[in-house]
Amino acid sequence: MTTSERRVLELALLGLESERHRLAAELDDIRRRLGGPSTETAHPRVQRTTTLPSQRPGPNKGRKMTARQRRKISQAMKARWAGLKRGKAA
Repeated sequence: MTTSERRVLELALLGLESERHRLAAELDDIRRRLGGPSTETAHPRVQRTTTLPSQRPGPNKGRKMTARQRRKISQAMKARWAGLKRGKAA
């Protein structure tokens, strides 16, 4: 992804986030007028923050496959494909 594409996506995300906040405010106003709970009181655990994709943490890189596990998966796939090829030849 080029820098300009990334920037366009970040700006689109910011625009959508602001639209979401505007809609949430309108929904809260309507709920308040109807006498119901607002979004803030209805869902107190929801955290409303706006973060750019560059500010988010990366994916979890904690799980690694050992060489033994990769070898076992490789052998299983080779056996599977060999079985499929035998079935087509018949």
